[in-house]
Amino acid sequence: MIFIRYLKRRLRSLHTIFLLVLFLYVLNSNAQQVTSNNINIDSLSISYEKGMRYLRSDPEKAELEFKNLLQLAIDKNNFFWQGKSLFQLSKVSRLKGGEDNFKEAILYGKLALSNFKKSGDSLEVFNCLVNISGVYITHQRAEEALQSALKGEKMISFLNDKLPVNDRGKFYGNLGLIYNELDLPEKSMQYNYKALEYFKEAKNENAQYKIFNNMGKLYSRIKKFEKSLEYFELSYIGFKKLESTRNLIMTATNLGSVAIKIDSLDLAKGYLREAITAGKNYKYPNATVSANLFMGRAFYKEHVLDSAQYYLDRTLRIADSIGRLDRKIDAFILKQKIAEERGDFQEAHTYTKKINKLSISIDSLNNKNKAVRILLDTQKETENSKKTKLFYILTSIVLLFLSFIYILYRKKQNRLVKSNNHLQCEVKSTTEEKDKLYRRMVSLTALNASTQKSFEQINHILDDIKSKISDTSTSISVDVQNAKNIIKDQIKLDKQWDAFFLHFEEVHPSFLKFLNKKYNLSATDLKVCACMKINLSNYEISEILGINQNSVYVITHRLKKKLQLPDNTTINQFLSSI
Repeated sequence: MIFIRYLKRRLRSLHTIFLLVLFLYVLNSNAQQVTSNNINIDSLSISYEKGMRYLRSDPEKAELEFKNLLQLAIDKNNFFWQGKSLFQLSKVSRLKGGEDNFKEAILYGKLALSNFKKSGDSLEVFNCLVNISGVYITHQRAEEALQSALKGEKMISFLNDKLPVNDRGKFYGNLGLIYNELDLPEKSMQYNYKALEYFKEAKNENAQYKIFNNMGKLYSRIKKFEKSLEYFELSYIGFKKLESTRNLIMTATNLGSVAIKIDSLDLAKGYLREAITAGKNYKYPNATVSANLFMGRAFYKEHVLDSAQYYLDRTLRIADSIGRLDRKIDAFILKQKIAEERGDFQEAHTYTKKINKLSISIDSLNNKNKAVRILLDTQKETENSKKTKLFYILTSIVLLFLSFIYILYRKKQNRLVKSNNHLQCEVKSTTEEKDKLYRRMVSLTALNASTQKSFEQINHILDDIKSKISDTSTSISVDVQNAKNIIKDQIKLDKQWDAFFLHFEEVHPSFLKFLNKKYNLSATDLKVCACMKINLSNYEISEILGINQNSVYVITHRLKKKLQLPDNTTINQFLSSI
């Protein structure tokens, strides 16, 4: 026994030690997992920061870092970081420019959007939609840009306070650009001013200067060139202060373009040289291709044709490298004009052929894009029509169900109404019967009281006669005569009938007056009518009047003639109708 107890204690202590060891093991494994997760997140974050540092200075290195980040995120199955890397790859492709890079930017943007939706980050979904619309607007695809932007606009009210002020500004600035491309200057102005307010609140100077640049484009589009120059110069000064090279190239190119339009060619060449030099040093071909084209245009306006030819050749080389067919066409048009001015019509004809060929390529590309857009629109319409049909089917089912419920409700209501009407009729008939009984009771009570009073008075008279007869006074005959007089005076039952009629009139007002006035009935007739009104039988009437039943029958027969009643109408029916 002692050994068993000892063994039990040992087993309990071993069990406790085992549980303690197991707990420490689980705690340690969780700590290691948390540490490894933190290390993984830190490694992803570090890779992202490296890519962001290279984004402005060296887009190619930035692209490499973001691709490495994407691979890491895929290995870790982290949708958020996959989305972040794809989002930045879209931005890099957008910076590089060209048709191929544009397609890449859109593809990366859409993949990023899908991953952010999977991660459930609504703010990043919004930013991704803004970026996609920005890519479309950079390549003059205003309609697609607007579709993407409008999706983002629907999310603003949903995000509410979660959306930073700076991101709101970016969104409205983007909308301003889109409406500018769609030739809606007033709406574009409205959104640009709205974006400017948000950027001022966020103290984002870089974004404010971008809005100034957009305003310059807007005023240039509506041919208010002086106002356009004013805004471009504000943007130019700001970007120079911030040393934002890419944005400086863009604004300087825009300034040069507007200066050419107002024939300030020296001013235009100064800004364009700065843009070309900065673009060459920082490898921004998409920005410098326009600067070279406008420089060629400036020299052409000055009739310095060799210099114009030089910059146009540079434009063609850069446009070829980034696939900008629109800039190639602009360059060939100017080269054609130069060839014509020099009298080289054969070369001019060659350029015309190239222009036509490129125009066909652009048209086919546009048609292809248009076909894709039509296909997408058709798919959307099909989906919408399916949704609409489903909506109508569901609505019809709901309406049918509600109609069925309503019919059941109406049937129930009708049954309740019928039941209620039946009850009301029963109550009414009961009330009427009760009223009749009450009236008869009152009349009988009055008649009974009058009759009882008559009997009491008669008894009193008889007692008085008895006493007088028993009196032994001298002249009995005289007393007898006096008694006869007393009886004659007292037995006047008409007074009791007057009392009865008084009570009767309370229950049936004007009944007796009506009969007496119209038919001139006797007192006995009126008494019989009153008794019949309260539904007394012939026997009861004969007892009250002190006559036999045959006499009552004779009285009623005569009464019917006096009342001039037809054969098919009884006296009771006639009296009950009064």
